[in-house]
Amino acid sequence: MAPPALDGTTMRAARAALVERRDLTGWALATALSAQADEWLVRLAGRLPAGWSLAATGGYARGALCPGSDIDVLLLHPQRASDDQAKEIAARIWYPFWDAKLKLSPAVQSPRSALQLASDDLVTATSLLNVRHLAGNEQVVAELREGAQQQWRKRPLPWLHRLLEATRQRWATAGPVSSLLEPNLKDGRGGLRDHDVLRWAVESGRADVVASLEAPLGELAAAADLLLSVRCELHRATSRHSDVLTLHEQDVVAAAFGDELPLLHVDGDADRGGRTDPADRLMHSVSTAARSIEWAGERFWRRVERILDGSAGDGAAGPRRVGRLERIVERGRRNRPTRPTPEPMPGLAVIGDELHLTDAADVDDPALLFRVAGVSARSGIPLSREALTALRSLPARDGSAPWTESMRKEFVGLLGAGEPMIGVVEALEHYGLFSRALPEWEHVRSLPQRNAFHVYNVDRHLLQTIANAAGFVRAVGRPDLLLVGALFHDLGKGYERDHSDLGVDLTRLIGPRMGFAPDDVETIAVLVQHHLLLVETATRRDLNDPRTAANVADAVGTAERLDLLRALTESDATATGPSAWSTWKRALVDELVRRVHETLDGRPTQPSGVDPGARFADLVEQVRYGGGVASEVDHDGEFVVFRVAAADRAGLFATVVGTLVVHRVDIATAEAWSTSDGVAVQQFQILPDQDPPPFGRVQNDLAAVVGGSLDLEDRLAARIDEARRRARRRAIAAAAPRTEVLVSNEASDSTTMIDVRAPDGPAVLYRLAASLADFGVDIRTAKVATLGHEVVDVFYVQRPEPGAGQIPIEQHQALRDLLYAAVSLS
Repeated sequence: MAPPALDGTTMRAARAALVERRDLTGWALATALSAQADEWLVRLAGRLPAGWSLAATGGYARGALCPGSDIDVLLLHPQRASDDQAKEIAARIWYPFWDAKLKLSPAVQSPRSALQLASDDLVTATSLLNVRHLAGNEQVVAELREGAQQQWRKRPLPWLHRLLEATRQRWATAGPVSSLLEPNLKDGRGGLRDHDVLRWAVESGRADVVASLEAPLGELAAAADLLLSVRCELHRATSRHSDVLTLHEQDVVAAAFGDELPLLHVDGDADRGGRTDPADRLMHSVSTAARSIEWAGERFWRRVERILDGSAGDGAAGPRRVGRLERIVERGRRNRPTRPTPEPMPGLAVIGDELHLTDAADVDDPALLFRVAGVSARSGIPLSREALTALRSLPARDGSAPWTESMRKEFVGLLGAGEPMIGVVEALEHYGLFSRALPEWEHVRSLPQRNAFHVYNVDRHLLQTIANAAGFVRAVGRPDLLLVGALFHDLGKGYERDHSDLGVDLTRLIGPRMGFAPDDVETIAVLVQHHLLLVETATRRDLNDPRTAANVADAVGTAERLDLLRALTESDATATGPSAWSTWKRALVDELVRRVHETLDGRPTQPSGVDPGARFADLVEQVRYGGGVASEVDHDGEFVVFRVAAADRAGLFATVVGTLVVHRVDIATAEAWSTSDGVAVQQFQILPDQDPPPFGRVQNDLAAVVGGSLDLEDRLAARIDEARRRARRRAIAAAAPRTEVLVSNEASDSTTMIDVRAPDGPAVLYRLAASLADFGVDIRTAKVATLGHEVVDVFYVQRPEPGAGQIPIEQHQALRDLLYAAVSLS
């Protein structure tokens, strides 16, 4: 019986049924989708006229389609075929796919025009290198493939240069797959496209290019297959063409594999720490696979650059192309920074732009590994594969054995080399050498962190922090302790215990092994224990309260440790992600550090209170003599500052915040003061937005609300409903936010501190402020922040009666219950 006719509805149902088959995962699903497309195209093409062919190109030609992949096909016709005939045949094949809403990317060409286009267009040239026959004249497809390969091999150098430039642009946009928490599986560095590019480069046929690969491409097949399997499941999970594996989707993709979760191990690698979380195990394997491809690609392209440099004028490139290539290479030589000459070291030689070990190397020197690595990092000359293999072949030291002084010094020298250190350490670890010397590194290697604010996984974050810290070595008294503190500060992540507490234990274990004196070990432990202290205190505590600086001074102990902690704080934050550091945070941290230095030196700090009558005289005078509400707009670095003055009354802070909420104004910080004669002044730092807040309308509405002519509650309700509708359309990534309310009299001598963490939601700050007003307390200072999907709001409050001060402890529980109820409305 003849098969049923193909139409869009039939094909759409068949594709959906195949994608929904849970017995097919990863690579198996990709090959099944490709086979299904093959069957449809062959049937739709039917018996093509003589000399016509249908072929698969690009990724589809390799026989593995992800659910969201383009199906790249080429209809080949004789040179003199009519346009009408080509349109009629193409329509017969294409339209059922388009009716089925499938991503068919077709082209119609003669073999001659296809080759002509491929002679100058990189995408077309690479797509035809492995073109695959589907229907019609098979010889036509074979001749096209052979012609495309001949064109590619005839002018290899220009093609290699264009591949390299396109690869660099892609890397700059997508970043590395191996170390990003949300990697681009296809276009990222070490991703599927890099594997494709290596195959295309080897197709050039040049022996020196092929020899630039450290290992046959077949050794990368398992890594590429794993990435394709994960990409296939990502497409299925999202029901769209999506190559970025977000935090939100990692659990879904991992669950799709079930017991068949892909795990990949490379030489010297293991499933670190016995991880059981499926998403963590998935991301560990993705990172490991990408590291393999990235390692091969990085070293391949560095060697190919040398070929391009030395081959300008090669006749194989053709007369016109040679001139262009010569200009490109010469321009690259002029713009390339001069590489430092490696420091002299017995047993080390530069051969072929790489560092090699010679017979003169002292293989009995326990510091040899770090000494060689330090030379590589400081000179920018990479270690050769032979050198790394030779280092790995040396007898392994006991990882728990004490270090020699020279080992420690060479190790610190490596850490202080800056950005080049990152690549050198990753090269060492590719051969298991860094974790051989520091066994605790194994646990954090490729360890993801389920945190929306981090960009990198743990090991790359640590290396980036160290590289950033190298920029502060001349600003601190003990740069060696800063660098090692940067290495240790997150070494405790990935366990059930608090990572800072566990990091302290690791520091007290590893520090003595490295040969640091007891006092130095304790200094490093302080850096690890309190690496978040400065930024959290500066952004969440009242800097005007002397108790704030005193608490930090008690934690750090000495001025030297404070300076080290300040350097580590910025190094850590700038290695975390774009939201972790800003001009505003730097200013707050520096102000806190200044006050802590004053406390440690025994000098009086600035007064804790602010005289609003003197500091904001113009606003206060307007209220005193004109009544109503006065406001002004100022600028402070990256923030807009909005100040409001009015006669003090219960709930005024909530009223101002509610009005700002109505006008969609995002508040970063808030402070409040009162004069002795009852004028309240409030100051808000406003987060920058695309459109400036409408402060004129805000002022008018504030005056109307305070004067009783505008009902704020109705407008707030409408704004909250709108915000909730928009929030329902947003996907939430990473761990669910927690709800915590802390009420304490210990953070200040004169006020009660309230620290609230809660899921973000419409008008959370307003509801908290209104609840505090209902409780009958005055807000003296507020520090508010939205961290992704979580709010962190801190209030310093007092009872309203003159001289009443803090809220009695017996009322704290009632206040907690009230604030819990307020944030639960989100």
